[in-house]
Amino acid sequence: MFTLGWASFTTAILCRIWHIPDGFATLLLALATVIAGSFVIGGAIVAWQSVQRQIHSAENIEKARHDNEITALETGFTSELLVYSPGIIQAASMWNQRAHLPHMFPQEWQRQITDWPVFIDPLYYKTNIGRIGMLRQGWAGGALIGFYANMLELNEQAREALSGRPTVNVTTQGIATRLQLMASNLSHALDGLNNDRKFPLQPEIRLPLLFAPDGASLSDVANVPQNLQDVLLRLAGL
Repeated sequence: MFTLGWASFTTAILCRIWHIPDGFATLLLALATVIAGSFVIGGAIVAWQSVQRQIHSAENIEKARHDNEITALETGFTSELLVYSPGIIQAASMWNQRAHLPHMFPQEWQRQITDWPVFIDPLYYKTNIGRIGMLRQGWAGGALIGFYANMLELNEQAREALSGRPTVNVTTQGIATRLQLMASNLSHALDGLNNDRKFPLQPEIRLPLLFAPDGASLSDVANVPQNLQDVLLRLAGL
């Protein structure tokens, strides 16, 4: 920005060299000052816009990284749940039938129940339990925790029973109820992790050989299940 002394000196030079009237010279000088200021402001605006573009670009990169991380997490949980699905289906069906036919199967652990349902340790869950809060659907995290908590409790009870220290008051109906809850949680978790996408029935899932809590075959129920999640819900009595 020109100082007052510099402006007076410049005006005098213009008047003497080009014989410009004092008033017009002053106007030209003011105009030059405005133009110079405009370039400074324009440069500042361009610099600000450049900074904003860099910020938005960094935000988009971070969002894409975060989305990819969540997708990988959901895919990992889905894969582990699909591995457990056949075993949960068979166990829930078997214990539904046992609980429905108390005269054919022992109903208390202390009376010769010796074949506890035991599942492999959920390694992916144990590794990523602290990241469940990142899932897109919060309720899916609740279903996951419900499923795995019941599985781990069931495994613990099995280990105690097989080592000769059975949990007190465990019954066939109690085991069946826990497996029904696990089947329900598994179905809801698969829905929540996959935006309600339904998984097809695999050839090894034979509906006539699977039984709901009321003892009915899944092939004989009013609404025959058409996908994996429906099978799990029917086994849970839903």
